[in-house]
Amino acid sequence: MSAHLVKEIPHAGGVVPLDPAERRHIERALRLHPGDALIVFDGRGKRARGVLAQAEDKTLVVRIVEILAAETMPRRNVTAVCAAIKGDRLFSAAEKLTELGVENIIFFVASRSNRAISAGTQERLTRVAAAAAKQCGRSDVPGIFYVDSLAEAIVLVHESEIALRLILAHDGERSMAAAIRENGGGSVAFLVGPEGGWTNEERSLAGDHGFTGVRLGDFILRSDTAAAAALAVIAGEADQA
Repeated sequence: MSAHLVKEIPHAGGVVPLDPAERRHIERALRLHPGDALIVFDGRGKRARGVLAQAEDKTLVVRIVEILAAETMPRRNVTAVCAAIKGDRLFSAAEKLTELGVENIIFFVASRSNRAISAGTQERLTRVAAAAAKQCGRSDVPGIFYVDSLAEAIVLVHESEIALRLILAHDGERSMAAAIRENGGGSVAFLVGPEGGWTNEERSLAGDHGFTGVRLGDFILRSDTAAAAALAVIAGEADQA
């Protein structure tokens, strides 16, 4: 049964509108019709089973049949802090991080970033994360935030009172798996640098704010690969806890 993101879910028997993009997907790609069943979720953990119906203006809406228990939610509070990178790899990072269960993503412009985070890019990243949540069966959509520097990103992490703070680096002091294992299931934030790597100033800034350098393996990974690999390590350690 297909899942669709809506702004809010009313009580059973209530009706919820679909935004134009969801309506087009339902009509043109899925070819669903009034009376067909589907799942809706609000991106904040609430899900419901409903049926398509036609409003008075002939647009498709969803009539809620049953409120469902939230299914898949992140088991651990993990924040990925990722430098802006060029091309579609930025969007790939958002997609994979969502599928792997990240709770929040902070995108920032690093000293060696080769792209800015425009309003259009922000809108597309939000759509990508929402689509990934639908595809993988999450009941929520990760929070996505945008700042202009590493310093601003660190402020957001500090305000969240995250217990374990890591910065991915090929010459990290220890393996990421060991750091996660020693953390014992607490909240985690990890920094992922740009394709050009961290500057000395950025490494020092992170260290001054409690971020420990960790490595993922023997090879230097692209930023989007590193972000996904780091979250996979966290998920793997959570499964073993």
